[in-house]
Amino acid sequence: MLITIEQIQQDIQDLPEEAQILLIDFIEILKKRYPKPTPKNQSQEKSLYEKFAEIGLIGCVSTEENLSTTYKQILSELEFRLSSAKRPSSAELIKDLLK
Repeated sequence: MLITIEQIQQDIQDLPEEAQILLIDFIEILKKRYPKPTPKNQSQEKSLYEKFAEIGLIGCVSTEENLSTTYKQILSELEFRLSSAKRPSSAELIKDLLK
């Protein structure tokens, strides 16, 4: 027995609204359980770097290139400045750090 798209559409239209909503929910569950295979030429999920670059987070702050190795020194300097008698404003601290 071959069921046509038209027959399925008619059967769905004949259902009460509550049953149609349940059917839509069931279809969503099936779509999650059986996702479409991705084409081989299409890459899988983007890397975190690619996602950040896409939304403009890569290169949005200028700082020392070697920040990954000097962050402890920079934090120590920041802590020293915060503990000194003359407390600079947050804007001054950030401005100094970004030099």
